[in-house]
Amino acid sequence: MPRIPIDPKHKTDSPFDFPKLRLEKNERARIIAIEELPLMEYVHSLSAPVISNGQVLMEPDGDTTKVKEEFLGRYICLGDPGVLEDKGQAPDSCPVCRAATETDAVSFPDRRFAMHVVQYGNLKPGTWEVQAPFTVTVKAWLYTDRIYSQLVGFKEEVGDLRLHDLLLGPCENPYYQKFDIRPSTKRGVWLSKDEFKQQVGAAYRTNQTPYLEALIGRRSRENLEQELQRVVLRYQQAYGGGATAEDTADVIADADALLGGGDDIAASVEGASVEDVLGGEGVVGGGSEDELAGILGGDGDAPAPAPAEAAAPEEAASSDGESGKADFAELLGELPQ
Repeated sequence: MPRIPIDPKHKTDSPFDFPKLRLEKNERARIIAIEELPLMEYVHSLSAPVISNGQVLMEPDGDTTKVKEEFLGRYICLGDPGVLEDKGQAPDSCPVCRAATETDAVSFPDRRFAMHVVQYGNLKPGTWEVQAPFTVTVKAWLYTDRIYSQLVGFKEEVGDLRLHDLLLGPCENPYYQKFDIRPSTKRGVWLSKDEFKQQVGAAYRTNQTPYLEALIGRRSRENLEQELQRVVLRYQQAYGGGATAEDTADVIADADALLGGGDDIAASVEGASVEDVLGGEGVVGGGSEDELAGILGGDGDAPAPAPAEAAAPEEAASSDGESGKADFAELLGELPQ
């Protein structure tokens, strides 16, 4: 193999290099939910009892002890999408779903979501107030059905979430990312000045990851089957009863026949594009999506402008109903014919 210099141009891309939205203890964040179509996948979260030198490890649990478990990873369910959408499980086409009908070692999949968001920088300490200079960063936000339901409620409450910043925190538990979320009552700070709109649009267009799916979970039948075997065998050793190694092998063989065998299922790495998010079918709201597309779309090669050196930004004045639509049209330009 050739020798290569230690240089950034030789560094391989990894989906895990993209910045993710995570809050530290007591941290607050102010973000723009810039995408209306988050990526959703059904995901199996696998964990297994810890076995060391043939012994099941225990850990304290209040006044007693419990079996210590380790997290093995998240895998995208291999079930038929239509069946998953209808029933939330697909035992006829996914080996883990099939195993979940026969043992408590694994569970049916949960829905998990990923989307790009724009996070404001330079908040006044202990508040959500945006200070000068105005700075923003595009990050990937990974979240569960619980947060998705909250976002649905916010949209019913205030309308288009792109027009109202989301206020996160303070974070109570960084490990579980436990924090409150609420929408701002006024228009988003980014809509208060033209230079802020340009800066957010340029940042969003030029800083997206094509690996949102990989951030949600791994898509590999071979690896999923191997992990399933490991989980069930460890569960058998730790708790006794339940499925045996032979049972697990039968489950995997049945699923392999259903899936047609073959190599690993290649991971789909198509993130939500600007066109998918802001254009195409399903445009509602009197053309407001097309107006936002004018800000967030356009030339994807345009460099992000330097941070605005200005007085501390203020939230745009709030407005609702038909007057809100008129204000929005005036703010972002003439509605397309």
